[in-house]
Amino acid sequence: MNHFFRRILFMRYVTVNNDTAIIKVVGEYNLLATNIISGEIQECFSRQGCSKVCVDFNETDFIESSAIRDLSVLFSRVGKENFRVVNVRGDVYTALSACKLDELWDCQPGM
Repeated sequence: MNHFFRRILFMRYVTVNNDTAIIKVVGEYNLLATNIISGEIQECFSRQGCSKVCVDFNETDFIESSAIRDLSVLFSRVGKENFRVVNVRGDVYTALSACKLDELWDCQPGM
């Protein structure tokens, strides 16, 4: 197996679908996850040709301010037309709406 495919298989929080990097965090989206995701996103943009981001909060129970900050930077990098947030619910929705990011990011609610 060559080096390119090995790196794809071992990403922990980010998967790639065509030109979209999809971020999914189970449980807490905390500082540790943020640091790992930052490297994985860099990989997606530099080596895999991604230009869009989708954040799927379906299995995320809590989000820390460090994650909100990094997602805000990512939003600025790719622009509103290339940034989607889906399945927002519970404490994650509360945190994003307190910052008015639910409106800016056009968050799609989850069940």
